[in-house]
Amino acid sequence: MSRFLTQEWLDDSRRASDILREWPALSIRLQSVVTGGPGANIESYWVFEDGKMTEAQLGRLEDPEVTMTVVHDEAAKILKGEADPSALILRGTVKTTGNMAKVMALLPILNSTEFKQFLTDVADVTEF
Repeated sequence: MSRFLTQEWLDDSRRASDILREWPALSIRLQSVVTGGPGANIESYWVFEDGKMTEAQLGRLEDPEVTMTVVHDEAAKILKGEADPSALILRGTVKTTGNMAKVMALLPILNSTEFKQFLTDVADVTEF
């Protein structure tokens, strides 16, 4: 078990992402900011190449294509399968800035069976 939003958790997430199939149309450098959790805001970044996660690290990405900001409780709900990430993005609950074409390309992947299984696998090894 790894604690939510720690580097160990990001490493576990990267390993779990091996189940995701290739999405040739999706390459994205994504900055994530999780606010309102215990302690300070958590910044991390995720790099996907052809739909495969190649990096997941704490910190700031020098040149993110997209930045997503979400409240801690909503981030946990997404991971637990209690909230639809696409709907939260479209409603503005997950605030997005940057290349909106990349965000729109991400939406079908977030609704895929593989991505939902990925979330379940990560949630199963996460201490909230």
